[in-house]
Amino acid sequence: MPEGQRRTFMGYRRPDGKVGTRNYVAIISSVNCSASTVRAIQQRFGPEVMRAYPNVDGVIGLTHKSGCGMRTGSAAVEQLQRVLSGWRCILILGAYLLVGLGCESNQLQDMIQAMQLDGAQQWKQPYFLTLQENHGVAHTVAEGARIVGELLPQVNDVQREEVPISELKLALQCGGSDGWSGITSNPGLGFCVDELVRQGGTAVFERDP
Repeated sequence: MPEGQRRTFMGYRRPDGKVGTRNYVAIISSVNCSASTVRAIQQRFGPEVMRAYPNVDGVIGLTHKSGCGMRTGSAAVEQLQRVLSGWRCILILGAYLLVGLGCESNQLQDMIQAMQLDGAQQWKQPYFLTLQENHGVAHTVAEGARIVGELLPQVNDVQREEVPISELKLALQCGGSDGWSGITSNPGLGFCVDELVRQGGTAVFERDP
């Protein structure tokens, strides 16, 4: 499709030129031990608080069940660090805060250095804290809420703008085939992908082995 005829959508243009469809602040746990703390920080930012930030879609917590009891420097730790560093790259995130326990195998400062999260070319700089350095859950939740509160005005400064659909990148994952997949979902998604690619966009497929 010629550029002048491409359809558009209202997206958030990021400093690196890429575009997100949403605008969130994320709280990411480095270890399963800090997951409940991440949720507690997230709960501080309900609808009443977020009304003051109309350009922010919300504060979300991203947790997992790993990060502790792993051999330091192992392939498993490296894989986890790659996944977590990939989370912070998601274009719907305008800023993020990492929350750890303090004694986990996946040490925050080691991950930041290994994954180069604080490089000069990174427009999203890592904010991080641990429960042990902040003397427990209550103080960590209070400090985490303070940091997120300071990030919200910055993320709110970004406003939606009209951008071409060619900026979209759509990821698809097999949800488990059943008797209706070939009749309903697969053709529907196939039509959607064909139209997206026709408009200059990108689609990424994952399939079960």
